[in-house]
Amino acid sequence: MTDLAFQDGILQLGSGNVDLAADTLKFALLDDGYSPDATDAHATIIANEVSGTGYTAGGATLTGVSWDESGNYCDITADDPSWTSATFTARYGYLYAAASSIPLALYDFGANQSVDAGTFTYAFSGGVAYRGRSA
Repeated sequence: MTDLAFQDGILQLGSGNVDLAADTLKFALLDDGYSPDATDAHATIIANEVSGTGYTAGGATLTGVSWDESGNYCDITADDPSWTSATFTARYGYLYAAASSIPLALYDFGANQSVDAGTFTYAFSGGVAYRGRSA
């Protein structure tokens, strides 16, 4: 599975209920027990969050968040989140609006990624693209 934009996130962004310039965004890690579905709510998604040394429930608060609208797309980027002195296995990264628990995007690592007493960093270089309607 490739990266996924959650339907509720698209709706809430379009409705102005998520403000990318002002809201705190979090990036949580999920295990391979999660079955991606664009219609899932936050509670369903976060129920599959990893646990382990060096990882705090709820994930990392993203810094350096920016977004760019171009044509029918909105690209979200941020500084790379990382966890130090970490021991866990993750399959997915999950981006959500913290205060409202609105799911925005899922990042598929392609396979389980493990760290053992080291640093786990997700390269948040590509961001996620939300496609709007054509005029």
